[in-house]
Amino acid sequence: MKTQLKYAKTMIARQTDEAVDVLLEVTAPEIAGVERPALDVVAVIDRSGSMAGAPLAAVKDAVKQLIRFAGQNDRISVVVFDDEVETVLELKHHDDVEAAIKAISRVRSGGSTNLSGGWLKAMQILVEHGRPDAIRRIIVLTDGHANVGLTSSEEFAPHVSTARAGGITTSCIGFADGYDENFLAAVADAGSGNDYWCAGSDQAARVFTQEFEGLASVASQNLEVTVSGTDAVRKIKVRHDFPTVDVDDRTKRVTMGDVYGGETRRLLVTFKVKPTDVLAPLDLGRIAVSWVSVVGEAVMHSVELPVAVTVLPTLDGIDDDGASREAIDMAERMRAERHRRLGREMADAGRFDDAAAMFTVAADSFNRLGLKDEVALLVADVDSLRSSNWTLAQSKKQFSRSRGTAKGRRFDHDDEA
Repeated sequence: MKTQLKYAKTMIARQTDEAVDVLLEVTAPEIAGVERPALDVVAVIDRSGSMAGAPLAAVKDAVKQLIRFAGQNDRISVVVFDDEVETVLELKHHDDVEAAIKAISRVRSGGSTNLSGGWLKAMQILVEHGRPDAIRRIIVLTDGHANVGLTSSEEFAPHVSTARAGGITTSCIGFADGYDENFLAAVADAGSGNDYWCAGSDQAARVFTQEFEGLASVASQNLEVTVSGTDAVRKIKVRHDFPTVDVDDRTKRVTMGDVYGGETRRLLVTFKVKPTDVLAPLDLGRIAVSWVSVVGEAVMHSVELPVAVTVLPTLDGIDDDGASREAIDMAERMRAERHRRLGREMADAGRFDDAAAMFTVAADSFNRLGLKDEVALLVADVDSLRSSNWTLAQSKKQFSRSRGTAKGRRFDHDDEA
């Protein structure tokens, strides 16, 4: 993979508090024409009572499409849950597509939401029958809150993290507007997977296809970044929303998950620099990147990139030719996302005027970046808030848009998409 650093500024003034934004870009090679890894996928489907009718029918159709889409070396299992858990399809390549489709068609909606029970069954299947050389993924879909079994992310996420350490990752799909997006995001983060918002029945097939196509194009796994600062640095802040372990104020370990063929993953890091009298290149630290290539023979790779800026007596009249427009814009976008997240939290708490103000600040930033779709969405929600209107669907959409930016992938599928 190709790794590079881009700086929002490469020069700072002496004896000033400075914040240096550094953008890491990691780009995977294209894998077209190369034999990709096999997939072992377990779809875990909520069949609780709230999924009755069109929602469950759409999800069953989406899973049937996955069965047809799978390659000869791919294996798919289907687990369904309400208050009980049932394995509908064993983990295998389903040569008899019609028999598999009939088994899925027989699924009916039931009672409560034992999400953790469904996930645990999927993990058992992949531990006992999954291939160690395959990409092993659990895909969970639910439209509600877990109310049986492990019902909080604090209880559930450690199990998902343990599975991830054993090579089993987890993605989550929230359906309609009744699910707990914070719960599913925490589970997906713990599982180094993706989380999506599927607004309605028409989007189910699109969401499942996006996830499966992503898995089929994985070029590298276990992308991990360790950012460390020297004594010249007061603090380091990771701006993107990836699972991060704070080793200390000047060392962060970031888990970024899978990288698809041809994809560029990005991570913005801010180095808070102490005032200094050193008029020379200043060493700020290192950004170490590691990953496992899974195309062909699995191989571990690592690279270390130095981070440094130049200290000058003054910046007056000096052009920073080394500054990157991409890094500057990403820093602006992360500020916009921060205001969007705060606005959503305020709206959910009924603080509509404060939320409208935050959304307006975010819209101004997005407008400067030329992101007209984001501006239009925020302006529409500001109008709603000023009329004291705020719906669960609006909240889910803003959350998903923020997650998509913060993790570099799109996670929302609504009727207008």
